[in-house]
Amino acid sequence: MSEKQEIRKRIRTLRKALSASEHRVKSERICREAARWVDHKALSGEQSANRSVFVYLPYEHEIDVIPFIQHCWDRGYVVYAPHVDQAAGQMQLFQIRSLSDVEVGSYGIREPKLSLPLLPATRWAMLDWVVVPGLAFDQHGGRMGYGGGYYDRFMARVAASHPESDRRPLCIALAFGLQVIDHVPMEVHDLRVDCLITEDMTLVIDSASYNG
Repeated sequence: MSEKQEIRKRIRTLRKALSASEHRVKSERICREAARWVDHKALSGEQSANRSVFVYLPYEHEIDVIPFIQHCWDRGYVVYAPHVDQAAGQMQLFQIRSLSDVEVGSYGIREPKLSLPLLPATRWAMLDWVVVPGLAFDQHGGRMGYGGGYYDRFMARVAASHPESDRRPLCIALAFGLQVIDHVPMEVHDLRVDCLITEDMTLVIDSASYNG
């Protein structure tokens, strides 16, 4: 078993072992902190006037990010969710305005309905925040996903669409504390997150200063 496989197996086991009440309480705490951080960034004027967020829909034992999504709706932020095109190995982003815009798709994963407004790839760089799923994270912004590479390719396309611009979405990881490890093995093409939020901390990461 490779190092990545071992980490994924270990974190899945730890996350699955959380009781329903622990999972709910910690998810709610993390969502509150994420909402506070995003609101602060919005009020500071650092982000665009669009105040748009791309966020995954939780599956199985992932953090329940629905309270965070609801907060974004309540604040009038524009919310996009992913629909995965497995044949193409890419994601499409559709705007959702309520949970009635969501249906159960492949493998029991909730996805936006395909009749909803689509955000073209040429406008992905205009997003303010991307909430990225993952299994393990470290305090240098390292992230280990599920192995599909969808979010790595997503951010690569964002960079390629506006190569002359510094404008890009901030990547936020919402994670249980048990998902934070000392070091995530990373490759050059793997994305790093800009902010890591757990039930116990909010860590803003200066990726440019990391030389590991």
